[in-house]
Amino acid sequence: MFTRRAATSDWHVQATRVLVSVGTVHEARQVLFDNDTRLLIATSFDGDWDVYIEDFARTRVLQDWAEFLVHCEGYPDAAGVASLSLDEQKEFLTAHQVTAALYDRSYPDVTAKEILKALRVQTVFQQLLDEASS
Repeated sequence: MFTRRAATSDWHVQATRVLVSVGTVHEARQVLFDNDTRLLIATSFDGDWDVYIEDFARTRVLQDWAEFLVHCEGYPDAAGVASLSLDEQKEFLTAHQVTAALYDRSYPDVTAKEILKALRVQTVFQQLLDEASS
């Protein structure tokens, strides 16, 4: 089941790498609630929704999501998932999405790519400081 697999650190590391490779995702979460009868997928990302979903198709994110979407009403069973086109996947997701009543983030004008670059610069800068002090 998804919840068991998601709890393993190896799976989490792999999922994080894939999200970073998308390049536009700030964070993502999947939550089972109402006694595991309902699923919430919440993400924040930069840019247009279509490009974001196409990036998920380019990586394996949509494939990973299918592992738990097959348990949702209206989504094909495991045997039918492979035959879904990207447009059909988009159609399912848009038909079930809900716009947030309120959304805010600490750094609204900074993209995920800019944050990752700043972290890389900070790492190199700290290494230079460490080398200079030794």
